[in-house]
Amino acid sequence: MKRNLKKIAFLVILFISSNLYAQKDTIELEEIYIHSSRMPILYSESSRILSIISREEIKLVPAQTVQDILQYIAGVDVRQRGAEGVQADLSIRGGSFEQALVLLNGVKINDPQTGHHNLNIPIDIESIERIEILEGAAARVYGQNAFSGAINIITNPTNSSNLKINGFGGSYGLYKIGIAANLASAGLNQHLSFSSKSSDGYIENTDFQDKNLFYHSQIDSKYGFFNLQLGYLEKFFGANSFYTPRFPNQYEEVNSSFGSLKYSKNSKNWKFASTYFWRRHKDYFLLKRDDPSFYENNHLTDVFGSEYSVRHISKFGTSALNLEYRKEKLLSSSMGEKLDEAIAVKNRDANYLKHYERDVFSLSLEHAYTLKKFHTAGGFILNWNNDFGFSAYPGIDFNYELSEYFKVIASINTSFRTPSFTELLYNDGNSIGNKLLKPEEALSFEVGAKWNKGIFKTQASIFRTLGKEIIDWTKPVNDLTQAWFAQNISSLQTSGIEAEFSLFPSRSNPKAFVRTLRFAYTYLWQEASIDENFDSRYVLDFLKHKATFSLQHKIYKKLSASWQILAQDREGGFVQFTDSKFVEYEIYALVNGRISWENKFATLYFDANNLLNTTYYDFGNIPMPSRWFKIGAKISILNDK
Repeated sequence: MKRNLKKIAFLVILFISSNLYAQKDTIELEEIYIHSSRMPILYSESSRILSIISREEIKLVPAQTVQDILQYIAGVDVRQRGAEGVQADLSIRGGSFEQALVLLNGVKINDPQTGHHNLNIPIDIESIERIEILEGAAARVYGQNAFSGAINIITNPTNSSNLKINGFGGSYGLYKIGIAANLASAGLNQHLSFSSKSSDGYIENTDFQDKNLFYHSQIDSKYGFFNLQLGYLEKFFGANSFYTPRFPNQYEEVNSSFGSLKYSKNSKNWKFASTYFWRRHKDYFLLKRDDPSFYENNHLTDVFGSEYSVRHISKFGTSALNLEYRKEKLLSSSMGEKLDEAIAVKNRDANYLKHYERDVFSLSLEHAYTLKKFHTAGGFILNWNNDFGFSAYPGIDFNYELSEYFKVIASINTSFRTPSFTELLYNDGNSIGNKLLKPEEALSFEVGAKWNKGIFKTQASIFRTLGKEIIDWTKPVNDLTQAWFAQNISSLQTSGIEAEFSLFPSRSNPKAFVRTLRFAYTYLWQEASIDENFDSRYVLDFLKHKATFSLQHKIYKKLSASWQILAQDREGGFVQFTDSKFVEYEIYALVNGRISWENKFATLYFDANNLLNTTYYDFGNIPMPSRWFKIGAKISILNDK
């Protein structure tokens, strides 16, 4: 009965939210380029479902991390362990957390050890220009890991010099201090940011400290365009029940270093680009925080490589050829092949005893062609991995303009993902990897429509993904004593309906009471060939319903407010550690708000997260934070404009 009442409440929220969309206008919006592609295109020309979170929207929402921002995209599932971005799993359209690709300015930063580390991004949200979310299979463009979609975080050093300081304090001993500087000169724009944040924790053993350092520079010269980015992140946090409720006093430290250099040159109808990248991720884990000798893990991954692309524009359309090589290496105290000689872990009384590595080569070809109102883009990727050999994955997208403002879209794409090191090699008694795992594969179909006119934008689609050899962790149903075992599920079909409606009145009238109004909803269903006598750890715990509503409006003069509602209904459940009973995930709704005052030099704000003090779980046996307050400021000290 309780669950039925919550379902009714969920539908009421949807009804109320959807009836807020009555305003229309015809004012033109400025076009922007989408970079979630090897062939940047205008947003209006895209044949895929894309969501864009702009800098202006990021400034308004009551969120302090990339994870919190992304959770308001209906097709994205962000399952957090702890608060303030300590650790979170990112999924798109019912996929697993291993199946979404994360990029920083177009450079892949996924961790080959485990997708749990994919959102360890060395960047503060104050540095973000926008976030692009490409939903659906994107393997033909990006290769492995873009199985169900891709997230591209864009930063952009400005052409003006400025210095900004930001910080906040709040409940549970939370504080943050950050500084961001832009230095602009002829042909050279630079951005540097640093932030430090910590909290005592909202329950026992959820304290954390984290630091970010990020540098991004762009040089535009007669010899070409140079793009350099460097980043460093460190996190220390109590991991209360993160991986097993039997040991609530877990602890983890992660360090991540990242760098890339891109060079591009335009010559008439040709564009050449080369990118060199490197990412190092270090993970230190204790099963008992106060007893390192009981069980500890040390892992170090290095990913480095290069990418080369050429693009040509002719009367026959635009063609792009891309070559990529990447090396993925692992040093570990517990998984992989035994080292001939142990390697000391830096700054610890421990050794790496095992290692593993693999090489990945890919070649992709893409061609786009426009004939009057018809646009198509298609191609394929040929991939080689020394673990799994050669494989090829094609795909094609279409769109047709029924009018200047309305278009229909369709796509057929294939995708794949190779197993992570953890899925292949890990064994701690509670989770056992499987070296016999096969790569995941899928065939995806989608049809939809987009309408974009003046201050109003809407997009909707229906999609279906036919997956095979999907990887999940399973064990006998409702048995806390058995270990989780990685295995391939023979088939998994995911279908869904997605719709988004947005209004931007302030773009036509800066004095409008409502600045932004957005509503989005996704409904998913799955069919899996999995033994009913086994529990699924991740794959089947998808979001069946997710609805998001956001409203930004003025209050008085320079005072404004922002409100977000997130409602979601997750399939599956978990075994309660306290009484060994199986409970289903319950529907819940979160309400967050921000009141802010802003002038040319400063912004003062007050955030309230989880205003209704809802009790909820993203992962079983890990309670999420209750009501949380923050008060903060952003101050511009120097600005040459």
